[in-house]
Amino acid sequence: MTSPSLVHHLSSIEDPRMDRTKKHKLLDILIITVLGFMAGNDNWTEIVEWAEHNESWLKTFLELENGIPSHDTFARVFALIDPDQFEAAFQSWVGEYRNRFLSADTDSSARPLVAIDGKKIRATTDHKKPFTSALGMVSAWCSSAGLVLGQKKYDFGQNHEKNVSRDLIGLLNLKGCVVSLDANGACTDIFNKIIEKKADFVIGLKTNLKSVYKVADQIFSDTRPKNKALLSKITEEDKGHGRVEKRTYELIDVDRADFWKTNHRIEAFERYPHIKCLGRVTSEVNRHGKNTTDTRYFMTSLAQSDYQLFARSIRSHWQIENKLHWVLDVAFNEDRSTIHRKHAMRNVALVRRMAFNLLKSVPSQKKSSVAIKRKKAGWDNRYLHEVLVSATAITA
Repeated sequence: MTSPSLVHHLSSIEDPRMDRTKKHKLLDILIITVLGFMAGNDNWTEIVEWAEHNESWLKTFLELENGIPSHDTFARVFALIDPDQFEAAFQSWVGEYRNRFLSADTDSSARPLVAIDGKKIRATTDHKKPFTSALGMVSAWCSSAGLVLGQKKYDFGQNHEKNVSRDLIGLLNLKGCVVSLDANGACTDIFNKIIEKKADFVIGLKTNLKSVYKVADQIFSDTRPKNKALLSKITEEDKGHGRVEKRTYELIDVDRADFWKTNHRIEAFERYPHIKCLGRVTSEVNRHGKNTTDTRYFMTSLAQSDYQLFARSIRSHWQIENKLHWVLDVAFNEDRSTIHRKHAMRNVALVRRMAFNLLKSVPSQKKSSVAIKRKKAGWDNRYLHEVLVSATAITA
C-alpha cells in the first residue's frame, strides 16, 4: 500500500525568500532536512556533511541544480518559514493516514486513543528567565498507531497550554476517538470542542474544578455496600524489578449516584453537561517492601459500560511521555538542540516529529527503537529508501 505523499504536502509551503536569493529549491531543502534528521543528524552542519556524502543518491529523486545548500542556507530558510503553514502541511499529511490507522471500529474497545499533552523544550530556556522564557509544544499522540497527529506552540510559564490544546483539537479529525488530557484540560471549551468533533474525552480532575471534585470525593468515599454496588471496576497488577503495582479503575454514572443529592451536585453537572461519569484510579505500589498509595480522579463523556475503555485510555495517556517526549529528548536530542534562530526551533521541532512518524511507519522494523532506526538510516541508503517507499510517494 502506497502511503500519502509527504512531498505533495510540503509543496504547499510558501517560499519566504526573495527570488534573487533562491539558489536552491525550497522542496529540496525541506526533504534533505527531513531525511537528515531521520539519518541521525541533529544540526545544520551534520546535515550538510551527510547530504554531501550522499549527493549522488539524493540526485536520483531531488533536482539539486546547484548542489547541496550550505548550512547557512538551511539555517536562514528554517528561520523564515511560516511555522503555521508548516504545521498545517504536517497535519494535512498525517490526516491522510486516518483511514489506515484511526478507523473507529463498531467494537468500542477498538476505538483509537489520542493523548494531548505539552512538552517544554529546555534548549530554548533563557537562564535569566528560567520559568517563563522556554518554548513549549503541545502534541497530539495516537497510541493506537504510535504516531504524532499534530503540534502547536505555546509559551511555557504563561498558562497558554489550555488554549493551545483546544485549538489543536479543533484542527484534528478525531471522529470516533477517545481523547485524554491531564487536569490542565479541565474546562468547558475543551469539553465542547471534543464533543463537537464527535469524540469522547477522559480528563484528569483536580481542585481546579472544585464543585465536580467535591462530588467525586464524596461519591468514592461513600463505602456503604449499596453505593459500592453502583461502581464498575477493573483491577490490574504489574510485577518486575522488585516492584509490584496494583491498579484499580472505578467508574460511576453521575445520574446513578442518587445517594449524592445536594444542590451542590446539581449545580456542578448543570455547568458541565458533557460529563457522564466520574472515575477513580487507585495505585498501590510495593517496592522492596515499602508500600505507597496514590489516588487520582477523572471525568469522562464515556458511558459507565465503557469502564474497560476508560481504563485503557488512562493507561495509554502516559505513553505520550515515554514513547514520544522521552524519545524526542533521548533519540533526537531535542532538549540539547542549538537551533534557535527566529522560527527555526519551532519548525525543526516539527521536522523531528515528521522523522519520528516516518521511522515508526516502516513495517519490517516495528520492534526496533527509534534510536536504532536513526542509526540504520544513516548507515544504509537502502533502508532509508524503504522508509521513503513505505511512508511517502518519493521513489528513488
